[in-house]
Amino acid sequence: MKAKRYWILGSVVAYYATVLWAAGLGIGSVDQLQLNLFGTSTLQGQKAVYPQVIMTVTKKDARQPRSSSKIGPLSRNEIQAQVEEALCKSGIKITEKYGDPTPDAPLSLGVTVSVVTAGEDSSPLYAAYVSTEVHQPVQLLGNDKIRTLARTWPIVHHDGATQRLLVLDLRTMEQKVKDEVARQVSLFINDFLAANPKDKQMITGTVRYLDFEGGFYGLVADSGEKYDPINLPKEYKKDGLRVKFQVEEKKGMVGFRMWGKIVEVVEIERLQAETKDRL
Repeated sequence: MKAKRYWILGSVVAYYATVLWAAGLGIGSVDQLQLNLFGTSTLQGQKAVYPQVIMTVTKKDARQPRSSSKIGPLSRNEIQAQVEEALCKSGIKITEKYGDPTPDAPLSLGVTVSVVTAGEDSSPLYAAYVSTEVHQPVQLLGNDKIRTLARTWPIVHHDGATQRLLVLDLRTMEQKVKDEVARQVSLFINDFLAANPKDKQMITGTVRYLDFEGGFYGLVADSGEKYDPINLPKEYKKDGLRVKFQVEEKKGMVGFRMWGKIVEVVEIERLQAETKDRL
């Protein structure tokens, strides 16, 4: 019986190894391949992620895998919590609902753990296949009414980066699977953050006209911080105009007005409310 069990397990390992070899012909990181293919990341511009962990088990003589919330020491809920915690710590927004494939729908991050066992004795061997994929809504260029969900990360599996086959026993199963899930989710997080860098802080404040030194316009933050912009656009030169803005300090420049930090305006936009109060 043991010989038969090992033969079955060996067949499973050989099958998945062949699949991984065939898919592992790509070169470079996951997102670099996306950039090479499309010139942009498929993760760019995304705002939220819907994470979902799926666990399946295929037992001896079973024809089809079945869903399972617990396989030996493995708990689907624990792995789900592990994935969500990693996303939260990285600052990626998580959504708990995933609806129709509309253009604004969040990414669907699927982590699959498929376990195959060849026996039921006290020390069985297992083959665990761990895979991580992102699905998101896509539409035809010629007809935007035709939409569906498609795998967009990775476009192709390569180098075993987002899928891996593990051969393990009951004692090592939990830690090895969790370590592999952590590795694959970390790859996704790194690519997501690279494609969606966090916005720099926008400052809320007021445009002020100062009538000394020939007169000039400055920016006064709500915190009281004063900024002397070298490139304030003409349309924003209005005393009392409420704005939010982003600036970069020009530390190498010295001004003669001696008022506020000398800055370059990187981004600025109007707010609805305005005030005429003077400093």
